[in-house]
Amino acid sequence: MPARKRTSKAADKVLSPCEACEDPAGRFYSGLPGVLARVTRDGRALSKIERCDACELFTGDEAAERVLRAHLAQLRRTRSSAR
Repeated sequence: MPARKRTSKAADKVLSPCEACEDPAGRFYSGLPGVLARVTRDGRALSKIERCDACELFTGDEAAERVLRAHLAQLRRTRSSAR
């Protein structure tokens, strides 16, 4: 399977998947590239939400937290409307 590539909007450069934040077996895999956090199956963050310093897709921890919380809220709405 070829490595997935994505483009950083800020730098317009091609990035390969980050091992720190995009490994599904990782302890702090949030499901969102660039964000480190422990997340439950029902969409709750169990740890502090931080940006991944290895790939730096977000400007800071606050930005990463804002994006992850919005993403999780959207997932919860989608799941509740599907029932």
